[in-house]
Amino acid sequence: QEYGDIGAEEEDNHEEAYDYGKENVVFLIDAGGDMNAEIIVLEGGPPTSSLQLALRTVADFMRKKIEQGSQDEFALVFYNTAKKQNDLGQDGVYVMMDMRQPNANDIKRVMELDGPAFQQQVGTYQRAPAGGAPDSVTPATSLKYGLWVAQTCLNKRIKAGRALARLIIFSNEQDPSGGRAETKQQILARADNLRET
Repeated sequence: QEYGDIGAEEEDNHEEAYDYGKENVVFLIDAGGDMNAEIIVLEGGPPTSSLQLALRTVADFMRKKIEQGSQDEFALVFYNTAKKQNDLGQDGVYVMMDMRQPNANDIKRVMELDGPAFQQQVGTYQRAPAGGAPDSVTPATSLKYGLWVAQTCLNKRIKAGRALARLIIFSNEQDPSGGRAETKQQILARADNLRET
């Protein structure tokens, strides 16, 4: 992929510095309009959306980790959001769950974020109409800030002991930079900073 595997680790460097039995994982989910579009996964099945499939994947992943008695920790972050909730005060980024070991209540909260509940609690950022005032949140800036917030989530756990850091992004946006080279470089620079976490 053009933007690279942000979660990849350089296995030949600092191997002994990490506890390979534990992972700190950030799920970064795009809440943009395309993620909310209705889709049919199975013929004859109920309609859903990419956002709902992402949330179901996150919930299932955390549930399996709990069943396995894993010590892994997780954070759940949305970008392209109408509301903001993050330590950096960045627009368009909402931290639903900060880095910690998940419990049954966390899984319940994720599963209950159906369409209306998600829009009420987090919301999808609505773009300004053509010719209107410039958007304060764009796909590019929101992803860049989302990566920044994801890094702060991971940094909080570094002092608690080294573990493998993994970032998993869910999005339908093929090129959040909109084809702008400068914007793309900014996103890649932020991603490179995450590699060093």
